[in-house]
Amino acid sequence: MKSKPKLLQQYEVQIPDSFVQKNKLRTKENDTKKRPSNGEARLYLGSVSNEVSNLFYFDSNVTHRNKNYKQSTAICYFEKKNLLSYMMLAEHEYFHPAQNYFYDISANYYDLLKEIQRFQTNKLTFHVFHHPGPKDGVRFYINSTSPIWSLFRRISLPHITKLSIKKILNENQEIEFSFKLKINKRYTNNSDKTFKFTGNTKSPEVATNILARKWQGIYKNNLLETMNACCLTGITDVLLLRASHIKH
Repeated sequence: MKSKPKLLQQYEVQIPDSFVQKNKLRTKENDTKKRPSNGEARLYLGSVSNEVSNLFYFDSNVTHRNKNYKQSTAICYFEKKNLLSYMMLAEHEYFHPAQNYFYDISANYYDLLKEIQRFQTNKLTFHVFHHPGPKDGVRFYINSTSPIWSLFRRISLPHITKLSIKKILNENQEIEFSFKLKINKRYTNNSDKTFKFTGNTKSPEVATNILARKWQGIYKNNLLETMNACCLTGITDVLLLRASHIKH
């Protein structure tokens, strides 16, 4: 008799370079190209024969690029505070990369940060669908048509980022999936940094004020909107411009 598949409650996967959209690494395959591929929007979680394939229950239909797939009606979500915390911890790698990225990834950092800050709620919801390919065999992929999924692909740093997926019951006893990003502490400048929301998380002003006090980068970002060079030396390189050196 075959044993029943284990009901998985939590799963963690490392984000591969093939998944990220902008923060791609320079490799032997793309080193001579003008630009690397955009990667694939679907995320590989493991083998279909593994218990990970039982993490989601796909009970509806969705059309993606003129093809039909099975989608889960269960709510999946990132928390805004988790994405902000991830970006804070990833700041050092964005501006002082240890990995060999194809592009200057620091160029997108503040735009991505602003995009996250613009969300009015802490819970950023989306749905995932099972995205098998004709040549995948037993490989198990998920994808989403949500812009939240696109943001996830654009902010993630490959190989040093892990995605944690946790199955939980909400206050209505309905299954939801909490998605959280983590970064390898070896690639952060201050591994003990934490970010916590206090007060009303629905207020973007509160979130910005808290972050600005804890993070000099926000102040620097605001300065760059009005001044794109040092007023004394004329330097325009963002990596050399430091807001913390300004005396009021």
